[in-house]
Amino acid sequence: MLVAIVDHLLEQGLSGASLRPIAAAIGTNARMLIYHFNSRDELIEAAIAEARRRHLEALVGWAEHDKGSAKDGLSRFWSWASSRRVEPYVRLSVEAEILAAQGSSNLKKIAAGMLGDWIDVIESRLPPSLPVQRRRAAATAIAAGFRGLLIDLAVTGERTRVNAAAHELASRMV
Repeated sequence: MLVAIVDHLLEQGLSGASLRPIAAAIGTNARMLIYHFNSRDELIEAAIAEARRRHLEALVGWAEHDKGSAKDGLSRFWSWASSRRVEPYVRLSVEAEILAAQGSSNLKKIAAGMLGDWIDVIESRLPPSLPVQRRRAAATAIAAGFRGLLIDLAVTGERTRVNAAAHELASRMV
């Protein structure tokens, strides 16, 4: 059931997500969702946690197979993060971050973990010559920049301009 809910939310997003439409989309009813998840908020939290798990699995898989120089690693990371395959996860992640900022402490933990996942992978792509005290700050700045650019891309669809900006950001950070 959770797999189907996550698939639905990846396709439709969180905006306006309520029990009846989710239930109808996955072939059940709202009472069954309440039975399994207790509330809409707990359902959303469980779905976001599962989406994070899937995204992290893909992220770690990408990182393990990514080869090449550290300098080019950030550009390769951007290409992966901005791909159409990853786009639904990024969109859902951004929506979860906005909801987390508005309240739910459980969602805040999940959203913070999603951001931390990106920061960890980006930090691993930074050149070893970067001083240790700058690594985490640089990875955080790059993650924030990339996430902002992903929102720009989702809103404008201007892939050429946004890709150029991402590569410029990556080149200035290393």
